[in-house]
Amino acid sequence: MHCPTCNEALSQYEPAAGLRAHHCEHGHGMWLDIAEYRRWLPTQAAHGASPLTEPISDISDHRAARACPVCTRIMQKYRVSSRFDYRLDRCNTCQGVWFDQGEWDALVALQQQGDLNTILSDAGQRDIQATISRERIDARDRERFGDTVFAELQRIRQWLANQPNAHELLAYLNRREH
Repeated sequence: MHCPTCNEALSQYEPAAGLRAHHCEHGHGMWLDIAEYRRWLPTQAAHGASPLTEPISDISDHRAARACPVCTRIMQKYRVSSRFDYRLDRCNTCQGVWFDQGEWDALVALQQQGDLNTILSDAGQRDIQATISRERIDARDRERFGDTVFAELQRIRQWLANQPNAHELLAYLNRREH
């Protein structure tokens, strides 16, 4: 197995207690077999949502397509979060994930090291894309209406969502008075 960046042989590595992986001695990243990750996962304590809101700066996310260190096929990119713009490389043939330098540490800082199965799933990727889309629309509407009006619209939307007759209320509001 060789590093997809420098082509040097990867060495055994333990990114977390009991989790076996292979990493590049030159610091380019690490290879994690999904079967090994799934074996390790039940040994981990439950984790909660992280308060981390600042971008993680030590990530060297490689944007170009990468070859799998095992089979040399092109790996697929998986976005990790809607809040932070970095992606993991996964080989669907070998069932492994390449973490660029700092990406595993970022998962740990975000308390998402136990969420890799979700991140790498189609449903997880759809959720991330839906969140990104909602955030873009909200940003556009906030700019269009201003902060105060946008906040009031959000409050009204939330209130309406909790009303059993929301459709009737919307129809009432949309009625034109003469």
